[in-house]
Amino acid sequence: MSLVATLICNPADPALDSTVVDGARAILPNPGPAQWLFDEVAVDIPFTGQIPFEGLDIRAIETRLRQARGDLPIDIVVQPQALRRKKLLLADMDSTMIGQECIDELADFAGLKAHVAGITERASRKPTENLDAYDYYLQGMAKVYQATRHANDDALRLFYKAIDLDPNFASAYGVAAWCYAWRMMNGWMVDRATEITETARLARQAVELGQKDAVALSMGGFALAFVMGEVEDGAAFIDQALILNPNLASGWLLSGWANAYLGKPEVIIERVTRAIRLSPLDPFTFLAHNIIGVGHFFAGRYDEASSWAEKGIQQQPNNAGAARITAASHALAGRLDQAHKAMARLRQIDPRLRVSDIRRMFPFRRPEDLARYEEGLRKAGLPE
Repeated sequence: MSLVATLICNPADPALDSTVVDGARAILPNPGPAQWLFDEVAVDIPFTGQIPFEGLDIRAIETRLRQARGDLPIDIVVQPQALRRKKLLLADMDSTMIGQECIDELADFAGLKAHVAGITERASRKPTENLDAYDYYLQGMAKVYQATRHANDDALRLFYKAIDLDPNFASAYGVAAWCYAWRMMNGWMVDRATEITETARLARQAVELGQKDAVALSMGGFALAFVMGEVEDGAAFIDQALILNPNLASGWLLSGWANAYLGKPEVIIERVTRAIRLSPLDPFTFLAHNIIGVGHFFAGRYDEASSWAEKGIQQQPNNAGAARITAASHALAGRLDQAHKAMARLRQIDPRLRVSDIRRMFPFRRPEDLARYEEGLRKAGLPE
């Protein structure tokens, strides 16, 4: 069997010489001539023989070579000659191969060193050091994306487990606050007062602990804006998240949504469209389509509003927000048959909803936006 022993060391600290190589060859059965790959740095020593040799397998031969090496800074690997030349090299970073971070050098050459350094820093930032907490967090996120009531309950349970393991886990607080916002949006709250109080606690912890955590700031900020009615402060937290991470698709989505309450329909559409461009296959695409519909609705473009909201319903049939906008848009456009059909779907999703609930559910800053929404839902057949 043809095998090869490779000895290699750091080029900055060469440790290979003929004495070391001769000592290694003396251990190997039927060694061939040494093949230097890089003087004093790397060498291949081919050898042949049956494995096991003298009762030794390949790993045991490596161990014997390492014992002979002593304290010299030399790495050793023994492998079949046929597998010696690799077709693919995997490295955790470019400095593993070339002794420096070439992305930093290229960024500097292009005049983007600080910008790229910021991206690198964000990518290496860990939301928690507790891997068990992070595992619960990831399981919770998978549930969040399902967007159903049962999945929402499961997600909250998982986020609370993550927080129990790491009480400083800002992202977990933020997404847990989002879960309560989603419960309110869909009429799933059981004890409204208690759940609103808990939302406030989670959201404030998120923005306090997560001053450098874009997910925590955006999710916590939205919960403050929507559930607590602190629209300006919540929107500011989301803006801060986007400064930290301009490529956070969910941040642009939530920013657009918050601007619905600030009365800025064109900003809604621009920001949510950006979110879709950043993540075209995002699990929350159904929500993005709905929010674009919201922007068109408050701009008085009811045909566009109903078209976008209906896309949201097609992607997520239990989307109460999309059903509301679809019904209200068709009603204000004079398409009452379609409005009534959408309202029937909404009543299936949220049978307790009444026109009188809209005022306390949505913190609109422009009175005309509230009046428009209530009028559309009333014309579509929502009880007072």
